[in-house]
Amino acid sequence: MKSFRESLSANFLKNIEREVGREESLRLLWPVVVGRRLADNTRLQRIQNGRLILAVPDRSWRASLGSVDIEKMILDAVNSLWGEPVCHSIEFFEDPRVAPPPQAQRNRRPQPVREPPPVELPAAETVADVSLRKLILQSASKYLARQKESPQEESPQEESPR
Repeated sequence: MKSFRESLSANFLKNIEREVGREESLRLLWPVVVGRRLADNTRLQRIQNGRLILAVPDRSWRASLGSVDIEKMILDAVNSLWGEPVCHSIEFFEDPRVAPPPQAQRNRRPQPVREPPPVELPAAETVADVSLRKLILQSASKYLARQKESPQEESPQEESPR
């Protein structure tokens, strides 16, 4: 399997580095270098004297990433991107703003818009304007559809004592 560096053209990384600098290049390529899950929970703050300064969301992430094996894997991935040893150590600090949005929020798809069922509303027949009558019937069907759904959504605990 080819590494990320091998899959790029020879001048691609050099061009990016020349345009935005090595640190910003790494910041842009961070999800590819370390993987999506790790990139979602870490932010490259800066590279300082060969040290990666990374923000993590909390102390559990800091503890889990602080192991020698994980640090070595991150450093190997970063250094293999450039093809030379650029970074030799990592410093983690906690920043709650790094936490990704909850999984449910990221993967949630918009609910399809359901057309409410047609409603029999005899009083609407007295409205002479056809477009206005249609709007009244549409509004009534939405309102009545919500009324039918409401009792199912309420929980028995919410009832007031008698």
